Order: sequence, then structure tokens, then C-alpha cells
Amino acid sequence: MRDRRSLLNFAALIIVATGTTVFVLSEARKAVEEINRLSQMPVYLAPRQLAGPETEPSSPADVSTWKTYRNKIVYTVDQSVDTEPLKKDCAARGGRFNACGNICPPDAEVCAEVCAFTCEFKNK
Repeated sequence: MRDRRSLLNFAALIIVATGTTVFVLSEARKAVEEINRLSQMPVYLAPRQLAGPETEPSSPADVSTWKTYRNKIVYTVDQSVDTEPLKKDCAARGGRFNACGNICPPDAEVCAEVCAFTCEFKNK
């Protein structure tokens, strides 16, 4: 009797394992088909409002950046440049323009005392 019960338990375990394996493989096949279908579609970049806060819009062609950090963008230390395009770019990114920001990364232990035009973000 005991051997028969063990044999039935083993058979039930095999049936459940086989069913689970078939289900997982079926879902994996569907996922691969969806990935293949999506990879053939053209890519469109979403506006910041649709893409979420971690996506920043690209700079206009006439605005260049020197460094980009998670909480700010450093445009330049050259105080002779026209700041209007920088201010517009910063506003488009949802940041606050700073005419005398620092050039260092957020986790820097030492930072040079140099004024730079920066765009600073609160929630990054």
C-alpha cells in the first residue's frame, strides 16, 4: 500500500511539473514573439510629459553642454556666452538656471570654486 501511494504521489508530481513546464515555455514563446514584433517597429521618442521624469529632452542644436550629472547640467564656465539660449534650454528640461553653479559631480569630496552656467534639477 505504501509503495502504491508513493508511486501515485510521484506520478502526480510528474504531471504537475510537466504542466508547469509547458505553461512556462508557452509564456516564454509568447514573450519572444512580442519582442520580435516590437523590435521591427520604428522607434519614436516620446515628449518628456509622456516619457516620465527620468527622460530629458535633447538640447537644441545651438546649445551645447559640458557635463551632465543626475541632478544638473553644466553648460560652460565661459561667462561671455549669451545666456538666453541656455535659460530656454534649462526651462525646457524643467530645471532651474544658475548663473554661478559649480562644475563638480554631486558626490565630489572636493570642488573647484568656479562659476559655471548650470541647469539644476530638484528631484534627481
